[in-house]
Amino acid sequence: MAQPNHIDHRCSAHGDYAEAAPDAALRRHIALVWIHRLPCEPEPSVLVVPDGCIDLLWCDSTLSVAGPDRVARRQVLAPGSVVVGLRFQPGAARHWLRLPATDIVDQRIALEDIWGADARRLADEAGIGQDPEDIARRLQRGLRRRAEDVTADDRDMRMLFAQLSQSHDSMPCPVSAAAARLDVSPRTLRRRSHDAFGYGPKTLERILRFQRFLATARDADGLADCAAAIGYADQAHLSREVKRLSGLPPTTILDHIA
Repeated sequence: MAQPNHIDHRCSAHGDYAEAAPDAALRRHIALVWIHRLPCEPEPSVLVVPDGCIDLLWCDSTLSVAGPDRVARRQVLAPGSVVVGLRFQPGAARHWLRLPATDIVDQRIALEDIWGADARRLADEAGIGQDPEDIARRLQRGLRRRAEDVTADDRDMRMLFAQLSQSHDSMPCPVSAAAARLDVSPRTLRRRSHDAFGYGPKTLERILRFQRFLATARDADGLADCAAAIGYADQAHLSREVKRLSGLPPTTILDHIA
């Protein structure tokens, strides 16, 4: 299922965006399927903000992996481009890609560099699709064939992601609480978080709190109230964190949200 309260990683009002649940057979591995149709007129760039996620992307007949970002990036795409994305469940990508998320953090990597000829075949099969929805179906069909070889259970990392996605007004140290709930040491939690998400739980917590800001700020009664509701110390703390992660002040980043 789609992760609740998450702004799509493009964080852009440009073009048309839609998402759907993946095939039932893939829901243990894939959180959601999304399609982004860019407008035909030239746009300067698309703003991509950190969201703690890893996506498999199809664009211009090629497949790539969008690794977890630590800060925002600007991405230029051709006018009229269509991007089809499959977002991995928290922690699942490392088993599909057979490498730790730290190896792809802040990177966009051709899937062919990881899967070789299998990636080329999957891209060719998807490219036969008559429309983006058909491309998404063909990608999922190809992934279903590989799913039999992916048996690892990422329940603990999904639990960590879900817990850190929530507001923790009454919990002074959510990372320590997560370690206790999972019955692991803080050191073990850091190692597993790096493998699953590309960074430690503290950074993941900051990114997911930023996502809560994106999801709720428009309905809040001012940034001060928003900061208190989300778990920032105060409005100044919110502003510093939003600027650090997105490169933009809070009021400006909101203009990029559809």
